[in-house]
Parts: sequence; structure tokens; C-alpha cells
Amino acid sequence: MLCLKNSFAFVLVGLSSMAWGEDAGVYKIPIPDGVPEGFEHLSQEGGYYDLYINGVYHSTITTSVILGELPNSLLSKKIGTHLNAPQWHHDHQRFIKRTDAIVGAFDGKRRVDVFFPKEENDVADPGFSWQANINTNQLWNPGGGSPVGVTQLIGLVSLNDKAVRLNAYHRDDSVALTTAAFTHEFGDSRMSYGLFSPTYGSYSRLYGQSIIGVQYHSAALSLESASKRPDIPLVLSDAAIVVVMRGQTTLKTVTLNAGEQSIPVHDLPPGHYEVTLQVQYFDGQAETLYASVDAPTRGDVGQGWQGLSVGRLYRGNDFNAYPEQHRDIFISTAYNVRLSESIAGDLNLNYNQGVSVNPSLNYRDGRLSSRLSLVIGEENEGFWDTAYQWGKHRISTRYQYREYDVAHVETGIDELIETSDSFIESYPYENLDTNFLTASYRYKTDRFGSFYTSLQYNFSRNKEYVMGMHVMPLYRNRAHNLVMRTTVRHGEETFIGVNLTYRLSPSGGDYTLNSALDITQDTAFRQTVYQQKEYKNWKINNRIGLISSSNSTSAHLHSSFNNNNYGYGSLGVTRIDNGLTQNTYVNGLASVKFTGDANSFHVVGREMSQTGMVIDLSKQDHDEEYTLEVNNQRRKYQGGESHFVPLAPHQKYSITLLNSDSRQQRVKRANKRVYMHRYNVYAPKWEVKTIEMLFGTLFVNGQLMPDAHLKNDISQGFSDKDGRFILETYDENINVNGKPCLIVDKTVQDVYVSCIEQHNEKEKR
Repeated sequence: MLCLKNSFAFVLVGLSSMAWGEDAGVYKIPIPDGVPEGFEHLSQEGGYYDLYINGVYHSTITTSVILGELPNSLLSKKIGTHLNAPQWHHDHQRFIKRTDAIVGAFDGKRRVDVFFPKEENDVADPGFSWQANINTNQLWNPGGGSPVGVTQLIGLVSLNDKAVRLNAYHRDDSVALTTAAFTHEFGDSRMSYGLFSPTYGSYSRLYGQSIIGVQYHSAALSLESASKRPDIPLVLSDAAIVVVMRGQTTLKTVTLNAGEQSIPVHDLPPGHYEVTLQVQYFDGQAETLYASVDAPTRGDVGQGWQGLSVGRLYRGNDFNAYPEQHRDIFISTAYNVRLSESIAGDLNLNYNQGVSVNPSLNYRDGRLSSRLSLVIGEENEGFWDTAYQWGKHRISTRYQYREYDVAHVETGIDELIETSDSFIESYPYENLDTNFLTASYRYKTDRFGSFYTSLQYNFSRNKEYVMGMHVMPLYRNRAHNLVMRTTVRHGEETFIGVNLTYRLSPSGGDYTLNSALDITQDTAFRQTVYQQKEYKNWKINNRIGLISSSNSTSAHLHSSFNNNNYGYGSLGVTRIDNGLTQNTYVNGLASVKFTGDANSFHVVGREMSQTGMVIDLSKQDHDEEYTLEVNNQRRKYQGGESHFVPLAPHQKYSITLLNSDSRQQRVKRANKRVYMHRYNVYAPKWEVKTIEMLFGTLFVNGQLMPDAHLKNDISQGFSDKDGRFILETYDENINVNGKPCLIVDKTVQDVYVSCIEQHNEKEKR
């Protein structure tokens, strides 16, 4: 271990990590520590010293004095003079006059060490960016009128920590503008102005309505960086369109295949609240499911006062179309506190035609989780749920109560009939309140499958509902899968059913066969064939199916494609014959995202994430594979299309793009560093160059150059004693023995290089 003479005096020495990164690859003939044999006389008079910067060899100093005997100020001046020599001046001029360097000379080792804190590469801001998401989902009965469905437009424009958001829906021949807001981040907080849904903390009582006003959200950035919420699980009997709704507001629309699925909630507003899942199967069937969105797990961030929202309520697309009493003043604030590692509490205060108080308490540990939330005001509401899991067992309970003040109801009574009761289709008009308790138990075994049972009592109707389910795999290997599901349900009526599902998925095949037999009062047989194909950048899925029962028969044909250059689209046709009527349904879905910055435009397929980066490989060959490294996490991408890479906001990223399998092309200036704010899209500019192998005899300014060190941005090597060399290159630039040069002629075996013109041109600049 070397002992340095520490000094922070004025030192004319410096080198940043960026500049040092270029010098680190300079070749030198290895010289052992100490004095080489035959050079002892030079060491007595000073001789040579190897200069190391932050422990890495930089260059060799020739001197007639013994550096170890010089005062620190003279030593620093000596090294500064060396670094300012012509061969080093070009690279290090801007790093001269650093005051935080530590210099030490060691005569016995013939070595000088310079240490200083390395500077990080500059972290860039993404700058200006924009996004536009268009999603439409339409269902049409050719014999029954015009199409019905939902079309959504999400627009975003951002400039680093500032953003403008726009969100609009078209549904049932009406357009609703739900968001038109400007947001600005400062420190760990965010300000919002305009039309938006005020949400913060763990509860979102107002979601589904918007205000025109202003919101201050404290600790918003820390909360968003640390928040994690579980997805919404559901089981579908066939492929379907699922619309997630909060009250009468559509949150998102997804298309899912049959089987156990989940709906991501990362793009839904924060808070825990009830949602309705409207499921429209491609075979024409429909059902309504109910679920809850969990509150984010905050950890230790986001504690204390959460902020303040002030504005007027906005219900609809025309603010002035509503009478004064429907444009109420709305004021809301929230406070969060962590009572222990497992317990967190929230308190929301709201004013809207009266004061409402919303306290909530959350408990989580390894096995037990519990939530309690109350709303005390003109419309009282509350729920309490608990889940406990040990091994393969899970017990959960849930109590929910909500009272409706019909005097405040503005929408149709039929729209408010839907409740969170999973067994009740409607309530009597005279009783819209929700009041029920549910308890469920789930057990999964390795040998006998899974058992599930639930008991629900509805206090509003004095009814109880019982359901039991058993799922048992009968046979399973790589290609074949046979499962039996038995269901018993008792409530308004008793239902007993057995379902046998067989799935064939050959190894290496591009198709899947799914057969199901439902043995109930209305026995049905379902047969579906799925096919998946990939052609260059196109991913194509086809499905054809038949459902036959004692009362009806239906058939469907569905095809979809996905391509980053064009987006996602699907088209399906379903024919239903119930013996009395025959109906044909056509379903179409399209989704595409456009994004870019001030100088670029990209189509990135079907992507809902609102923070990320664009990897534009659309001009590269489809067969070319690239590796993107983001903070040491590697992902592979194909050429021929642009790719959108979702990134978490409020973080620094180190990004590198590399060729994976080809030596015919190389990425130039492949390293980037950026800090991502929310709603930012980063579109880095990379140059992909075609590589050629240059070989021959080297002549520099007309003279043969044996034993020369050759280097460019992607390769380096040496010429031999006869001047012969081989080197990878993609342009005319080359360094010969540390001097910048230009390749004048490479069309013949003798490669001619000019160093004078390039050097003079740099001096002129």
C-alpha cells in the first residue's frame, strides 16, 4: 500500500472519468515497477517516472530532477506542465486548475500518483417529449343498429418536470373530457392545475368525478417511486373484452384470453376502492364481476400531510350546462402516519355540500393483512376486510356498507342498481343501500387440486348465498392437460355444474386446442383452436370456436395482429342461434401509441405506460439483434421496428445499446445517462455504423510506419515491423501513435494516412 503525501493545495492536474475513459485504452509497452536493468544511471539523476491517475497508468514523465524531493507546489506544477504538453493538451485542457487533487511521488517505484474524486458522467434530462394513445373497442350487431363501444384518447406533453395531460372518452354517442391539467414537480412534491381527479393518500372517494381547480400533493414523487399494488385477478371462461369501471367512469379496457388472468393496476389512480368489471365474451355472452383496487404499499415514504385540493366539481363535458348546485365547491386534504412497521393510518377530510371524514387503518405483516375504512358524512360508507394465509390455506372476510342519498343521485336509477354483491343482479328501487358480509376459504393441494368456498349474507335483503368450487387436474404433461371443475351455488336459485376442460398444446407447434364440456341443466360443449404465428415483426393470433348447448349454438372467428410499427388490431365475428332468433356480432379493437420529441416521431405499438424510452431500430435489419442494458438489466430487441421501454419515474438510468450477434454493424456513442420524471419519454440518438475490415501496409504522410499503435472508436491494434496491420473501422478517422489522422486512400493494399491535415484542422478550430 502506497503512502501518499496528502495535499489539497492548488494543483494543475485533473482528469474526469469521461476523459479518462478514453485514455484507459491507450497501449504502452509494459514497464516493471522499479528501475529497469541498464537504466540505473538515469534514476540517480531523476530519469523517468510513470504517471498514474486514480491508479491507472496515464503516461511517462522524463525529468532530470528527483520528484520525490520537490515541494508539493513544485511537484504539482511539474505534472501540470507535463499534462499541458502538445500530445496531452488536447484531451485535458478543461480539467486543469483542479483544487481537489492529491499528488504524491515515489522515487523507489519511479512512480507519480494523482488522485481526485471522479466526476460522474453528465446526467441528461429527457427534454421535450409528447405521447398520444388511441384505443377503441367496438361491438356491432349488423341487424340491430349502430356499433356500441368505447374510444379513449390520452395525450401527454412534457418538458422535464412539467407536463400537460389530456384524457377524453367517447361512449354511447357522447364525449366526456375527464382530464385537462398542467402539472409541475418541485422537490418531492407536485402541483396540478386545471381539470383532474384529486387523488392522494390511500383513499379516492371522489374518483369518477373531476374538479376544476388546483392540487398540491406533498411527497408525490417518493410515493410513486415506492408504491406497489397487486393486480386484479379473475378467471374467464373464454376470451373477452373487460371494461374496468369506477361508478359510471371507465378506467381502462383490456382484452384477455380464457383462463386465469390478471389486470394490471399500475396505471389506475391511487387509493383503494371498488371497481366493476364488465365482461363481454367473444361468443356473445356477458357477465359483471366485482373487485377492489388495493392501496399502494408505501413503506416509510409519503408520511405526514399529503396536500390540499381546492376546486369546483365537474360532471360531464360541459361545465356551464349544469345548474349552480351541481358545481359545488370541493375542498380535500389528507394526512398519513405510520404507527409501526406493520400499521399505517390515513385521514381524509372533504368538503362538498357538507363535511365528510374518512379515517382508514391498514395492517400488513407476513401472513395477515387487514384494512378498515370509514366515510362519515351525508352518505355513510365503510368496509373492513381481512386476509390470513398460512402454507396453502387462505381465509378472507369482508364487510361492506354504503348508503345512497337518492336526493343527490343525478344519473339514472338503473345505473345505480349495480352493487358490489357478486350474486345479485339488481336491487329493488326502494332500497339502494349496500350491506353485506362475505367470508371465504381457499385451500390448494398438490394432489387433489384446489378447494374454494364462500358464504355471503346480505343484510339489505336478508338473504344468504353459498358457493363452493373444486378444481382438480386429472392429467397433465407437456402437451396434454385435463382439468375438472365442480361448482355448487345456492342463493336465489340452486346451481350445480361440472366442467371438463382438455387442452392440447404440442411442443414446438404453433396451435393450441381447447375443449370444454359443461354438465349442467343446460349442458354445453365448447371447442376452440388457437394459432400463433410470427412473421418478421408481425405477431398474428387466430382463433376459431364452436359452442353447442341444448338451447343454443354459437360460433366465432377471431384474428388479431400486433406490430410496433402499426399498433394492435383485432377483428372477430360471432354467430348465435338460440332457436328463436339468430344474431351476428362483429367486434373490433384497435390500439396504438405515438410518441417522440421535438425532432422525432415514433409508432411504438400497443403500450399504455406513460414513462419510458424509445429504442428506434426501425431502420435496422429485422435479423439484427440488439442488447439494451438499463442499470445493469439486459433486454434483447430486434431491428426493423421501434420499441417502447417502460421505466419507473423519478430515477436515474444508465443506458447502453450493443450489438448482440453481428459484427457487421456497431453502435457508436452507445452510453447514455438520464433522469426520468413522470410522463417523460426519452428518445436517445444512436448511430449504427457498418463495420469493414481494413488491412494492408500503413503509410503516414508518405512514410512507412512500422510498429505503430492504431486506434479508433471501436478497435485498436499495431502495425508489425513491415508496417502490415489489420483493423476494424467504419469511417475515415484513425489515431496513429496518439495523433488524430485521416485515411486518405484505402482502395489499394497500401493504406495511406494523412495526419497533418487533420491535426491542422483541429488547431484551426
